[in-house]
Amino acid sequence: MPGSGSSNSGHEFLRAIAGFTEANPSSSVDNRPIRLGVIDYEYNPLDFLGSINPRVQFDGETKVSRKRYAVMSGYYPLPGARVVLVPVGTTYLIIGTVSTRPIDPKVEIFTESDTWEVVYGARVVRVQVQAGGGAGGGCVASPLNEACSGGGGAGGAYGESWITANSLTPSVTVTVGTGGAGGTGTGGSGTQSSFGSYVSATGGPGGGSNGTGPGSAGISGATGASQVIAADLAINGSGGAAGMRMASIGAFAGAGGNSHLGGGGRGVAAAGNLVTGTPAAGYGGGGGGACSGINDNAAANGGSGADGVVIVTAFF
Repeated sequence: MPGSGSSNSGHEFLRAIAGFTEANPSSSVDNRPIRLGVIDYEYNPLDFLGSINPRVQFDGETKVSRKRYAVMSGYYPLPGARVVLVPVGTTYLIIGTVSTRPIDPKVEIFTESDTWEVVYGARVVRVQVQAGGGAGGGCVASPLNEACSGGGGAGGAYGESWITANSLTPSVTVTVGTGGAGGTGTGGSGTQSSFGSYVSATGGPGGGSNGTGPGSAGISGATGASQVIAADLAINGSGGAAGMRMASIGAFAGAGGNSHLGGGGRGVAAAGNLVTGTPAAGYGGGGGGACSGINDNAAANGGSGADGVVIVTAFF
């Protein structure tokens, strides 16, 4: 009668399974314990269909094994699964999952356009898409005694979706929108951000410039908000504020519109001087407009819009 150690108990369990044949039986299994471990997080489950077995990080060890371990028939190994292994001959056999160990979400932040690769073992993916913001309107050079003001650029739109991982293609093109460039005329518009065809949002339009003119007052048109094209959660960017000029006093430039992940550039004022627009902050905010007072005839650029961002978080 074999000893009552845990290794022998494991073998008795295996021998009770119909059709199981122990390979290379020897006394080397005596006094070897049943072990617990975690399937390598980087293991690709599709490899198992190609007869490639997983590596394991055993409890109490800090590194993943260099050796791969065979799996009990009928069990499908997944990365991060906590498994039980029993000694068989001179090696170990993975016989099943005992529990799942929590895995921290994998967060990828894209500030430039790139490609997202599927994360094996992920169950659901949260996608956050922020488009670029529009630039504020600028001011052209003007004759003396004529003030100028620019309107604020609009914030870029924001879209968010939760997507089951197995519904995504193995790789997804990520496009990160850029903020509009400020100039002396109408501000440049921000560009679209997207995660393939799954989630996309448009950039914010640039702020207008009312140029110059002798009238006692003038108002530059504020821009409209950007739009979300495809997403479960859609948050449009805020429109930029209008600028105002008064020939006898000076000018007030419009503030940029906010985005979900960024703030617009603040509005500025000018009496006898010239002030360039304030750039946006964060991701996707609109730039502030520029303005000039009655004693300055130089041109001024509107504030630039902020670039967008795409954030992809995989949950296991």
